[in-house]
Amino acid sequence: DGVGPFTYRHLELWCVGAFMLSTPGIREIITPMRFQEGVHYVAFNDIDDMEDKIRYYLEHEGERRAIAEAGQKMFIEEYNIRRHAEQIRSWLSTI
Repeated sequence: DGVGPFTYRHLELWCVGAFMLSTPGIREIITPMRFQEGVHYVAFNDIDDMEDKIRYYLEHEGERRAIAEAGQKMFIEEYNIRRHAEQIRSWLSTI
């Protein structure tokens, strides 16, 4: 259904296999895709936390890559045109 501060940037980052460091609003998003903090993305709470996480993940390339790869894998498995069309059809049937 897509509730919360979701944008296509989230999908684009997962699609290309980029590491996602997001605002805390991502925790409020509700979508059919099952994504988890610390597995598919990292969220920060405030500016200091953001700076700390940037430093941390720049120094821990393996962890950064693992999160990016998990996000891309989740995107490939869960966001496809057939599934998206089925969701739209389901939503339209409720109108």
